[in-house]
Amino acid sequence: MDLATHPPSKASEVGKRIGISRMDAYNTLRKMQDIGLTKATLDKPMRFLGIKIEEVFDLLIQKSEMDLRRIQEHLHEMKEGSHLALLSHQNAVTEPNFTVLKDRHAIMANLQSMLSEAEDSVWMLLGNWGIFHLRRSGAFDALMEAVNRGVRVRVSSSLNEKTIKFFDDLDDRIEVRHHENFSMQGVYVDEDVGLQFINIEANPTGRGKQETALLIESGAFMTAQLELMEIQWGAGTSYSAAKARLTEGKIIEPLKLTLGEGSYYEKLRTFFMENIEVEPIINTSNAVLLKDGKPILAELNHQEDTFARLGIDLDEVLNGVGQRIGQELASKWKEVESHDEFWTH
Repeated sequence: MDLATHPPSKASEVGKRIGISRMDAYNTLRKMQDIGLTKATLDKPMRFLGIKIEEVFDLLIQKSEMDLRRIQEHLHEMKEGSHLALLSHQNAVTEPNFTVLKDRHAIMANLQSMLSEAEDSVWMLLGNWGIFHLRRSGAFDALMEAVNRGVRVRVSSSLNEKTIKFFDDLDDRIEVRHHENFSMQGVYVDEDVGLQFINIEANPTGRGKQETALLIESGAFMTAQLELMEIQWGAGTSYSAAKARLTEGKIIEPLKLTLGEGSYYEKLRTFFMENIEVEPIINTSNAVLLKDGKPILAELNHQEDTFARLGIDLDEVLNGVGQRIGQELASKWKEVESHDEFWTH
């Protein structure tokens, strides 16, 4: 990039511009010259000049294609020759094992292979930005092929305004749930293999050179992990509710309250015993509790008193509803600054 935007320069000049030593700049420029990415003048000291950026990409693509063809040729030769037995040999490993994967490209390549072999279910933990990397890799195509094969895919993620558009156009057969402050990333296929990210770059648009993951094949690990994910899945918020909160400021998920405490059976029993005579009532159905020939609840006729007898405080219920309304108002009209403007809404 530097050489493409500057006139022919000495190694020392290039080093100063990009912040490295003259020797490091010279060695790097010579390596780039060896593969055709830079040119050098005949001056002493020599000066280096770059080629068009478009030509640089063309050369890199051609080199990658040549390397791929060479690998494919070697594979073809092995299939046709005496090495065929080596290719077909299966070394069955039953012991738990793991592999350390480095660099996002290597991680995504292994993920693509995992998804292509999925048979029953796929759990995906995508944290805050994992959907970015999934959609930009070949692993996403493998995921969609798995969905088309009938594999159940569940995704746990922490949605935000920048990532929600990537979830919007996902296939409806992919189940998505939202979790607040959720940063874990990993993929677990069937009950066989898991891919757990260990180090993730903070910059979501970075190249992922320092990212690290563990590829784990262990029945015991997978069993424990799947149990945890089942619990986590139940605690998540549906995608529709999370989207409504992010885009419209609406809170539509069910309101969860804790009502009363202690034994409801004992409270109900005490309530009945206070309203029933000790002697049994003759010739009455035990389907209805009576006192003096009249249903017990008919005497009360107060729903609030009934809840109170069971230890349920309606004030707590109304308080929870009021807080929910307040949260929705705060989210929906957070840009409003004055009281007069607020009441116009």
